[in-house]
Amino acid sequence: MYIGDLIESSLQILVEASKIGLLVKILVIKSHHFWLDAEHLQETIQNTLSASLLKTSIARTLVTPPVLVTHLV
Repeated sequence: MYIGDLIESSLQILVEASKIGLLVKILVIKSHHFWLDAEHLQETIQNTLSASLLKTSIARTLVTPPVLVTHLV
C-alpha cells in the first residue's frame, strides 16, 4: 500500500465522518424544533382547556342563583 493510498483513504474517511457529523447536527436541530413544536401544542391545549374551564365556572356562577342559608339558633 502506498502512502498516497493511505492519504486518499484517510481523506475519504474524514469526508464520510463529516457527512455523518453534519447529518447528526441536522437531525438534532430538527428534533429540537419538533420538541419545541410539541411543547407549544401542549401549552396551547392547556391554555384552551383552562379558558374553557374558566368560562364554564363563570357561567355556573352567573346561572346558579345564590343560596340563602339560614341558621337556626
